This record gives sequence, structure tokens and C-alpha cells, in this order.
Amino acid sequence: MGHQRRGTTQINRTAKNNPNDIVNVLSLQWNTVDDRLTYPEAHKSTVTTVITKREVAKMVFALYDPLGFLSPIHVCAKLFLQQLWKEKFDWDEPLPGLLENEWIKINIELNSARDIDITRRCISSNEPNPDCTLHVFADASSKAYGAVLYLQHGNNISLIISKTRLAPPRNLTLPRIELMATLIGASLGLYVQQALTNVNITKKVLWSDSQITIHWIKGSKKLPTFVENRVREIRKATFDDI
Repeated sequence: MGHQRRGTTQINRTAKNNPNDIVNVLSLQWNTVDDRLTYPEAHKSTVTTVITKREVAKMVFALYDPLGFLSPIHVCAKLFLQQLWKEKFDWDEPLPGLLENEWIKINIELNSARDIDITRRCISSNEPNPDCTLHVFADASSKAYGAVLYLQHGNNISLIISKTRLAPPRNLTLPRIELMATLIGASLGLYVQQALTNVNITKKVLWSDSQITIHWIKGSKKLPTFVENRVREIRKATFDDI
């Protein structure tokens, strides 16, 4: 789904809409007149005078974003909370100045990211079963991993869904974390293909910059159990190209 930041005019226009034109769906607001999705203003978080691990956790888990439009910022908030756990802060212990300032910046970005509106319609064609290409991009770092899915129809490309997770606390190699990101991408591909029953997906492409992951998926050699189990699941998604 394409998205853009809302300008002042758009925000004011939305405020003047008939309340009956707004439908709440999946923690978003659907403007049935403009056919756009927005995040409710009430969902914005306010930083308290004393920032503690409890307050940070409350803000992080209060954000319900099932389609992952805010994933790039939300994952930063999760990483910050993970840092507080690792440094063993008590729930109501005030954070030191540097961490306090870091969280304020993250919170500002989270609230700013909520100021987007999203075109709900992802295919501009009026064809009954338009031909589309599904593109999934998977990537990882030592801290987090995830995937994002786009749908291409002609020259029109729409963001459909994304998902991120924090890297496991145990020491996994980066190639294995990249593999886990690719598995998320494969799962998203299957999910979206099953959901878009009125779309003819003619091609599915899975993108990864991990040569090791690609070799595991395309190869035929015996693999370690951890790798083999995930490769098997990725192959079930039957992508046309990787």
C-alpha cells in the first residue's frame, strides 16, 4: 500500500469529515470517502516527566501495528527496551540522562511515523483478476531481522505488509539470522497469496543479499538440522525466483 506523510491540509480535511465516514479497523481508521487508512491521534504516546522501564514497555506494547507499516521505527523501540533488560534496570528506576534522551527521540519518531496516511487500494486496475508480481525482501543484522512484501501491477508498486523481530539472545551467526529473515519473508508470501484471492499472482520473487542463505535454499547438500528445518519451510512457499 502506498503511503505518504499527511500535510496540514489533509489533516484538516480529515477532521471535517462526517464521523460516519470513519471506520475503525485493525487499530487504524479507514476513511471510506478518501479510501485511506490513518493512525488515530489518540494512539500517540506522551513522554512522562520520569522515564522508567515500565513506561517504555507500556509505550512499546501499546502500539498495535498488524500490517507493519511502522516496523522500521517500532523495531528501534523494541531494541531500546531490550537494552534496558540487558542492563537490568528495575521497573521503576529512572533512566539516566543519555538513555532518557535516546528514548525521547525514539518516541518522537514513533509519533511522527503515525502521521502517515495509507492508500487502502493497492491495485489501480478495474480488471476482475489483474496480473501481479509479488516481491519479498528479507534482511537481517546482528540485532534484528525482518521482511517486507510489495505487490507490483504494471508500473504501480504497493507496500502490503512487513514484519520484524529482534535477533535471539543466544549467539547465532549472521547467516542463520539472515535465514530466519528469509523464512519470515516466505511466510508473508504464502499469507498474502492466500488472502488475495481476487488477484492473479503470476510471479513470486524472494530477494535476499545473503549468498549463504541463497546457497542453502537452492542447494542439495545435507544441512545442519537448524538450517534444514527452515529451508524446508521456505521451499514450501514455491517462489519462482530467489
